[in-house]
Amino acid sequence: MFDEDKVGGALLTKKKYAHIEKKVVDLYVELDLSEHPLNPFAIAKYCGYVVVPYSLLHNEAVELLREKEMDGISYFNQADNLYYIGYDDSEVVSRQYFTIMHEIGHIRLGHKEDSALADKEADYFAAYSLAPSPIMEIYECEDFVDIKLSFGVSESCAVRCFDRFIKWELYGGKLKDYEKRLLKLFEKN
Repeated sequence: MFDEDKVGGALLTKKKYAHIEKKVVDLYVELDLSEHPLNPFAIAKYCGYVVVPYSLLHNEAVELLREKEMDGISYFNQADNLYYIGYDDSEVVSRQYFTIMHEIGHIRLGHKEDSALADKEADYFAAYSLAPSPIMEIYECEDFVDIKLSFGVSESCAVRCFDRFIKWELYGGKLKDYEKRLLKLFEKN
């Protein structure tokens, strides 16, 4: 479906893409998600993650995060045994949604440290969770504008998702087991 991509000297393989897609489907099944657009804030809450907008952080912390061009951050706090997700609430809602799903991706994929590969994986987790290819087919998306409107994603995310959707349609062949599980959730609606 996808070519292997070099990221920061590491390889993101077809097998890794499939692993991430399975993790997304597991999340859909676990939370019985069957409607779009998704609400990442509700998803984080259901997962037990604490979501904190940057506007509630100290100015120095926000300045440092923005200086490092970090729209979001996630970490595990051992003191209260909870994951925290910080996000830049000055961004547009579609960007906030992507950021929250990106950070959920870091958590669900078990990332322990920052790297170019971890960010690429979390980006793919976010994009696939916000607009999975099999669901784009159900919504009869014909272009990136349909994806943007149906799934509530930014234009740049919609373009990347449409590219993935086209490759999925052209090279996907038969549905994978995890894609069938995802589609079953949407059959009841």
